Amino acid sequence: MKTLIAVRCQALDDDAYRIAHDLKDSIPGDVQIAYVRDERNVNFDPISEWGGGVVVPITKDYLTDLGLFWRRENIGWICGDYVYYAVLHLEWDHLWVVEPDVFLAGDVRKLFGEVSEMDYDFVGTRIWERNDSWVWYDKIHRVWPEATVWSAFFPLTRVTREVATACYAARLKISEMLEADETLFVPNDEAVVGTVVNNFGFTKLNLMDKYKEEFRYWGFRPSYCYTNFSASTSPIVVHPAYAEEKFIERVAADVDRSIADGLLKRSLKHATPEQLKQMMSKLS
Repeated sequence: MKTLIAVRCQALDDDAYRIAHDLKDSIPGDVQIAYVRDERNVNFDPISEWGGGVVVPITKDYLTDLGLFWRRENIGWICGDYVYYAVLHLEWDHLWVVEPDVFLAGDVRKLFGEVSEMDYDFVGTRIWERNDSWVWYDKIHRVWPEATVWSAFFPLTRVTREVATACYAARLKISEMLEADETLFVPNDEAVVGTVVNNFGFTKLNLMDKYKEEFRYWGFRPSYCYTNFSASTSPIVVHPAYAEEKFIERVAADVDRSIADGLLKRSLKHATPEQLKQMMSKLS
């Protein structure tokens, strides 16, 4: 059984390398790495290998060759499943797609070793049936009205080649519809993959159900600093996790956006680090 880890990234950097090799070290057997880099709007120097793996560039020409719609600026953010189709030409039986803001703490080899022995078609998190209150519901429903809408969170997923091929077929149909009708919105990766997996009857494992403790720091928000987990001896899978400098920048930006009262902002800027620490300790 051949396993490929595909890191969905915008840069070949320390975080891409870290998660690729941390995950590879946690999965038994024949495991290879691919870095799938979004190059649609940036001219990078051509490179075929980096960081112990192959580099697969996502360009406008490559997406055109694959028959995938790309004429919206947010495609790189919302269509993470394009990574599945970008590596279909490579040899693999199981494909893990992971994002650089995932962090593996402690010894997670037992967890991923167990999952490697499980014969599920799809492995992921937050695999839920959705109703029309979900922001992406209408986007997928308009292009696939007969389907029951599901979601699957996208920072960490594992698919078989059969699942990836089925998702690709769905995306090709959606791409044709988007080219023909500019009023349609592009459904995101969570909606397309979750809906394909559940409407086509593929077997699935929600990691958050089986490994609740290990995934207790997993979600869309809040942000975490991964260096704060580095000393952990218990296995933890964290998302979103950032290096300290980026973590501070992101949280500070969130606080700045959240504080509409200019007087409160001035008070916080006036406070000493120790005073800020004490204020934080009093938050409910």
